Amino acid sequence: MCMNDDTSPSSLLNWGNDLLEQSKWEEAEEVFRKVLAIEPNNALAWNDLGISLGVQRKYEESVDALRRATELDPKQTRAWSNLGKTLNHLGLYEECAEVWRKNLELDPNDSNVMIDLALVLKRLGEIEEAEAVCLRAVELDSTHAIAWHNLGLIRAALEKNQEAEEAFRKAVEFAPFSAES
Repeated sequence: MCMNDDTSPSSLLNWGNDLLEQSKWEEAEEVFRKVLAIEPNNALAWNDLGISLGVQRKYEESVDALRRATELDPKQTRAWSNLGKTLNHLGLYEECAEVWRKNLELDPNDSNVMIDLALVLKRLGEIEEAEAVCLRAVELDSTHAIAWHNLGLIRAALEKNQEAEEAFRKAVEFAPFSAES
């Protein structure tokens, strides 16, 4: 690992995130652990460590790091979102939904979290709530193709076939390149 001369936590965090962008997961993990050796209560470092662990499929360790980030900074929406994604990977859907609801309490306009939450709610059989959450996402961003697509899936599950078709048409309208795949 090649390191620059500045070993301040801030510089190390930036370097670790650069490594994440370069898909150098293990090196990024090492850098974030160095930050935590200097500042064990650095919530951003715990979040970023959680990300680096998650992309390496070390999900249990990732959950621990992300929980620590949310404990240290309960208002850090990135950590809540990342924790939800990791719980989703582990198949812990009820806990995942709870975490994403908490995320939305902190940032009620995060349409990406709404989309993720809607799919987890659908998986849990809470389809009406999933539809309401997905509708809110398309209200916030009426050009969000993934939100429209997921709304179509949810409405199809509710046997609202005409409304599902309309949602799928909107998805194709806003992301026509996706229709070919």
